[in-house]
Amino acid sequence: MAKQNSTNPGIVSLVLAFVLGAAALSLLLWSTGVRASMRAELSQVDVVTIVLGALGVMVAILTLFLAVLAFYGWATFRSIIEERFDEAMRRRFNPAEDEYQSLLTRFLEDAKSLQLTKEADTEVPALRKSAKPITGEIK
Repeated sequence: MAKQNSTNPGIVSLVLAFVLGAAALSLLLWSTGVRASMRAELSQVDVVTIVLGALGVMVAILTLFLAVLAFYGWATFRSIIEERFDEAMRRRFNPAEDEYQSLLTRFLEDAKSLQLTKEADTEVPALRKSAKPITGEIK
């Protein structure tokens, strides 16, 4: 039995978008002549401010990314559960199986016993109406 390739198309598209975005940014920076450089007059406070600001932006982007993944993951999880439930129910209630026949027989017996119980319940109030009431005190 051959193993199927189960590459997730959502992950592949995200990686492809990241690679193409990085390539486009590199091409844009190279074509405009913009180069990264450090200025010597930055104080420690300025460096910490820049680093923390960049960290805040990264956390915000990560949060959005995780929200998208959570939504996608929940939809995938739900569809997998539904498929497995349908498969299990089809396998469990297959008319060709002996277990299905015994289950069906048990359901029919339960239905008959319920019908007998309902008939008995309707007869009991009739008996109660014809019975003489009890009078007197209990000592």
